[in-house]
Amino acid sequence: GVQGKVADVLHCRSRHAESQNEIKAFQVLMATARADAWQEQPFILEYHREGARHRYTPDILVIWGTHQAVVEVKEDSEADLAENQARFAFISELLAEHGYHCRLWRKSEICAEPRLTNAHLVLRYRRVAVGAAEHERIRRAFCTVPEMTLRTLCQASETSFQAVLRLVIESTLHIDWWEPLGLDSKVGIRPIGRAL
Repeated sequence: GVQGKVADVLHCRSRHAESQNEIKAFQVLMATARADAWQEQPFILEYHREGARHRYTPDILVIWGTHQAVVEVKEDSEADLAENQARFAFISELLAEHGYHCRLWRKSEICAEPRLTNAHLVLRYRRVAVGAAEHERIRRAFCTVPEMTLRTLCQASETSFQAVLRLVIESTLHIDWWEPLGLDSKVGIRPIGRAL
């Protein structure tokens, strides 16, 4: 059953999560993934294994262009169980035949800091409207440099930090998710820092 909902402003809908780990995963995904589309509980896979019929529903399906990834969210202790690893390896093979990539996303990875805190901070501003004039001032600020501090960008473009962080959610601007976010953090027009 549904444990909670996460407002996905970019896609104009609520995301229904079945656990606290899924809620956090959805928040990280919305803030950082730059996915073309994603869906929670996207389909049911029925399969036979060892003479028994089984059903599997992935937690998330994430799409980037032609790349489709099925994501299973698990507590670390559950992910480490041999039977769960064997089951997910079998399911991964089945889904690979249909062009899906599979990923087991552990709680420790989802809750890794400072990315989770940064995601929560950025998502506070998902409802901020950024007008055409602000977009243009920010574009002009980056005409000569690919990145600058958040403070410098806000001053140079006469734009609020809330508007800048809203553009991070849209992937118009980028931050380093692995550094604590503050006014002296770098903001750029290309991805910054290590991959997620």
